[in-house]
Amino acid sequence: MKFLILCVLAFCGIVFAKLVSKTDCGKREVQSFDIEPCTTEPCKLKAGQNVKFTLVFISIVLDGSASIRVPKYHFIMTLMNFPPTSLCDSISCSIVPDNTYTATYTITLPNKKEHHVLIKMTIKGDNGNTGCIKFVISLQ
Repeated sequence: MKFLILCVLAFCGIVFAKLVSKTDCGKREVQSFDIEPCTTEPCKLKAGQNVKFTLVFISIVLDGSASIRVPKYHFIMTLMNFPPTSLCDSISCSIVPDNTYTATYTITLPNKKEHHVLIKMTIKGDNGNTGCIKFVISLQ
């Protein structure tokens, strides 16, 4: 019975989360990035729903801590409540070179008009080391 429940949960994760095409830049090698719930690309997300971002990366530098940010020059800051957050809330810090980390971040989408948005998400370490990914969502 437990095996059946695990299979159902795994299937739901496959159906409702999608690995998203992204552009990788910086000193952290992004292995994968997915958005839940997302079944298409660009991700079609509904206003008012909760969205979970999962980022798997390998750091190539040593950092005591790091945070996720969406820079203000990308107008997404006025669209979503996407404040800087410590990666240490979801991963074990210090961040060691050549280790793989899985970070998650959940937000609630605002009630806004329908449009596509290019998001640039930056991972910034306490030593100034940065990495980033860019991806597109469609807010409906």
